[in-house]
Amino acid sequence: MNTYEEYYAHTTRILQAENMQVLNDPKTLDKVDAWAERNAVPCTYARYEFYTNPAFKLMFLKDTKKQNAAEKALFHYLGDKLPTWQIHNLPQSGAQSLQLVGGLVIPTTTQVIANAKTIDIKFVSPNGAIIYATHKRTTGTGGAQKNQCADAETFLREAERNAERNVFFYAILDGDYYTPSVIARVSQLTRPGKTRVLSSDQFVEMALENA
Repeated sequence: MNTYEEYYAHTTRILQAENMQVLNDPKTLDKVDAWAERNAVPCTYARYEFYTNPAFKLMFLKDTKKQNAAEKALFHYLGDKLPTWQIHNLPQSGAQSLQLVGGLVIPTTTQVIANAKTIDIKFVSPNGAIIYATHKRTTGTGGAQKNQCADAETFLREAERNAERNVFFYAILDGDYYTPSVIARVSQLTRPGKTRVLSSDQFVEMALENA
């Protein structure tokens, strides 16, 4: 596997296989019964359909997109391609999470800070440079996709005022939503020498060139 998308496809296949195994777990029948109760369907009929109707059974298959497939694939991809880098996949909340606001990187607190954006990944290069990144894998078109792109744009705006030396902020954007015209528009928000917009593959190429 050489590209991020190949890692994503591989990760998705693994999660799908695991999810199919979960369907055979007796606990899954609890979900079938709950569905039957919500829809005023006899549980015995719902269970019969679950065992005999593959299409009905797939209704209870977990969605890999809700299992952070994009993030898991990126973490494996970067770890394999950049073994000399420190790569920290940060949680979205809790003691180890970080947020960016007004150019400052601060620990996440219970206090709501306007415009604060959660940092997805922290990189430390072999030469000590620190890169904070947001990652979006966005496909298709629509309101949800625009919201993901808007999050990346807000991240770049919040990073603009950072004055720390050897600290950088990247918006890593993957997926067919990010056409050349969309990338060009988002790139207008970058600050030379401080922020960048690039794909996962471009990030790896840049890291290897500067190693």
